Amino acid sequence: MGFASEYLKSEIKKQFSEITKKLDHDVDCIVGDLRKGQGADLGKDIDKVMKYIVEAEKAIPYIEFARENAHRIKRSTDNSVKAAEATEKASVIGSALNPAAAAIGFATSFIKAVLKKEAKDLEDVINVVPAITGNFKGFLKRSKGKIIAALAEKALKDKNIENRTNMVG
Repeated sequence: MGFASEYLKSEIKKQFSEITKKLDHDVDCIVGDLRKGQGADLGKDIDKVMKYIVEAEKAIPYIEFARENAHRIKRSTDNSVKAAEATEKASVIGSALNPAAAAIGFATSFIKAVLKKEAKDLEDVINVVPAITGNFKGFLKRSKGKIIAALAEKALKDKNIENRTNMVG
């Protein structure tokens, strides 16, 4: 994998994977505690996780910016491939009279192959980024929804307990 595509992959992984793991654990703990009836002291934790979700949403524009930069790098790489092809053609013509030009042509073919691979790798990563960011947005939305649903469920349970107490007493 090329340098630019490897960098983009590592940024995506760093931004989304770490956030997803931490958030998934925190949300599961909060939802589990709410279902167990331990909601009295969870207010601060819920606020902290909701703020973390808002902060996590700020990572999406950062990744989109990196994707735009990768597009620019890919265009530059594509232009470099064209330049390498032109150099290779010129060195083939010049190699008939000069052995150094033949060596340059040979080296240019390697450079061209590396540049083509880099462009392909970048394109593959660039094409995957929208799906990854979409999945991440969905994950954040589901996480908020889990907490809200657990809070609503707890409120309903508390209300039912209160109604039972009022009926008996």
